[in-house]
Amino acid sequence: MNNYQPRARHPRRTTAPPPRPPGSGDIIPRTGHPGRSIRTAKDTGIRHLPSTSFSINHAWCLAAMMACDLLCWLRLLCLTGPLARAEPKTLRYRLLHTTARLVRGQRKRKITIPETWPWAPELHACFLAIFALPPPA
Repeated sequence: MNNYQPRARHPRRTTAPPPRPPGSGDIIPRTGHPGRSIRTAKDTGIRHLPSTSFSINHAWCLAAMMACDLLCWLRLLCLTGPLARAEPKTLRYRLLHTTARLVRGQRKRKITIPETWPWAPELHACFLAIFALPPPA
């Protein structure tokens, strides 16, 4: 009689999340997904480190993390609809690679966007939201 039972190579530990205080359903939001943050970091430059030197790669990682922060603030403050949830590659293609022109005149700031650009209304709304932000204190 064979009593052999194979053991799992990588035993899984399943633990429950820590208990939440009573009545704190709205205080501690459970939002976000860690995979999205990692994808965003890789798409903004972490995937390709430029050098074997630690100091150069450290500066590269800092620049990539600043790009991640700027994209997060852009999504939060200026974008609506599907572009607010878009990946960095999509934002780069639709908004950041547009040949638009910022013009100052008559004490106003204007933006000239090519009318043939398919996402011109979204870009125009984004710039209006940026210009409507109050100046930093």
